[in-house]
Amino acid sequence: MRNIGILILLSAAVMLAVPQGTQAAEKTQIIATDIGDPFNILKTGPIGYFDTSSTTIICPGHEPTNNPLQPCPPGSRTNYRGLVIGAIPLTSEDLRFNGGLQTVEINVNYDANGEGPFWGKERVDLLDGGVLEGSLNGQYYNGGAIGLGKAELHGMGGSVDGLIIKVDAQAYHIFGGAVFTDTYTFTIIDPHAKK
Repeated sequence: MRNIGILILLSAAVMLAVPQGTQAAEKTQIIATDIGDPFNILKTGPIGYFDTSSTTIICPGHEPTNNPLQPCPPGSRTNYRGLVIGAIPLTSEDLRFNGGLQTVEINVNYDANGEGPFWGKERVDLLDGGVLEGSLNGQYYNGGAIGLGKAELHGMGGSVDGLIIKVDAQAYHIFGGAVFTDTYTFTIIDPHAKK
């Protein structure tokens, strides 16, 4: 009987120590898309850019070709380190993200079939002055034509201050990756939301 009394007292103490009214973070989902055409292959004007000035390209067992669209000989492996793809505008019905410009610094290990893992850093500069920054990773399939990836971005300033964005991405590449379009599902976590 004494043990039951102690258990009740301990339970009451734990209940008093836990803050009352604590709420879980608010989560919402939105869709965003983009298209990139840095070389103006579609003849509608260049969209975004590739900055290869600090990129290392390794063709294991081969010499690089110096062709930006086919940097290693066909049928060989291709490793990119520090490839920067920038100024790619987002399109979204959520005005916080619409028009934001993405910059990605990416590393890729393509096998001889153009498939393999990628990873790197992402930054999105938003129109209201806010910034999203974080890391990304994923895998290219089907000769590099399809990429599936994930990212976690953290909001700083503007309308995204304090937000955490979990991203699921699907990328589609044509013309050897010189033209691409991406569809993103953003799960927006607001740890400070008031319900």
